[in-house]
Amino acid sequence: MASEVVVQKMVPAVAEIFVGASNPGSGFPPAVLVGVGGILVEATRDVSMELTPVDAIDARGMVERLRAYPVIRGFRGRPPADVAAIVDAITQVSAFAQGLRPYFAELDINPAIVGAEGQGLRIVDAVLTYQSDSAVERNGKELDPS
Repeated sequence: MASEVVVQKMVPAVAEIFVGASNPGSGFPPAVLVGVGGILVEATRDVSMELTPVDAIDARGMVERLRAYPVIRGFRGRPPADVAAIVDAITQVSAFAQGLRPYFAELDINPAIVGAEGQGLRIVDAVLTYQSDSAVERNGKELDPS
């Protein structure tokens, strides 16, 4: 029987989003993606994409292009989600993708729980996939595995 307990703060969700990056590694810049999160990203395919670098104006446009944008902005009495926090997450993922371009293949943040305006967002789960060792060697750099 386990003798450990994990207690975490309950975060009220206005929306769940997916933010990610994909690096083709073939001379093309990485792409940044945003969409509805959780299992809905696969069910609805409601995703917006831009090539890096993505600034705040581009990121806001990505969010506004989502079919779920009316829900994100507040719908049927629900408060609006913190769009500024979503925009910030997108621009930070873009900077990550640019900075670690030789090393990463994909970044998948899903879901990120978005609070009401001014409440930010919390990452619940994230997966980072590195490029193969040969891709890292081709770039003439080595990663410190520690």
